Amino acid sequence: MKCFDVLWLSLMQKSKVKILKYLRYVDDSRNFLHMIPKGWRWSVDLERFVFNLEWEAQDFAFNLPDDKRNVNLLLEAKNGVMPFLKFTGECPSDFPDHRLPTLDCNIFVTDNSLLFSFFEKSMRTEKSLDAATALPKSTIIASLRQEIIRRLIIMHPQIEISEKIEILDNFSVKLSVSGHSHKVIRLIFRRGFVEIQPYV
Repeated sequence: MKCFDVLWLSLMQKSKVKILKYLRYVDDSRNFLHMIPKGWRWSVDLERFVFNLEWEAQDFAFNLPDDKRNVNLLLEAKNGVMPFLKFTGECPSDFPDHRLPTLDCNIFVTDNSLLFSFFEKSMRTEKSLDAATALPKSTIIASLRQEIIRRLIIMHPQIEISEKIEILDNFSVKLSVSGHSHKVIRLIFRRGFVEIQPYV
C-alpha cells in the first residue's frame, strides 16, 4: 500500500489537488482536502482532473452532497492507479450523524473546523475488563485508567461538555456492569483525570 500511496499522492499533485492530510491504517485511508468544484471528472488518459460545462450542469442537477461527489471523484482516480486494487469510499454524508467513524474516533466538520470525538461501534461489548479477572488489582485499575485517558485524548477541545459527559458516563456504566464497585470506579476516574492533565 505504500507504493500505492506514493503514486496516488503524486497524481493528485500533478492534478493540482492539494491533499491537506492523508492517513492510512492497513487498507483504510482518510483523505482531507478542500472540495473539488462541480464539473470536474477524472481523465484516465490524461491522468488528471478535467473540467466540462456539461458535467457542471449534471452536478448541479444531481445535487449530490459535496463530500459524496468528491468521494466518487477520488474513487475514479484511485481505482485507476493500480488496476488490481479496487477501492470503496465513505464520507460524513453516508452516516445519520454526519460523522465519519475511523477506528475509535469519528471525524466531522463544524463551522469549517475539523473536529473529532470518541467512537464505539454499535456491536461493541457492554463490559470492560472484569473485576474478577485474575490480575492484580493495581493492574486492572491501571488498564482501565488508560481507557479514561484514551477517551479524553481523542475528544477535540471544542466538543460539547455534554457529549464528553455522556461518553464518560457510558464507560462508568461498563465498569459497573463488569463488577467494579463505586469506590473503584471513582478511583479509576480520578487517576485518569490526574494523569491526563499535562495533555489538556
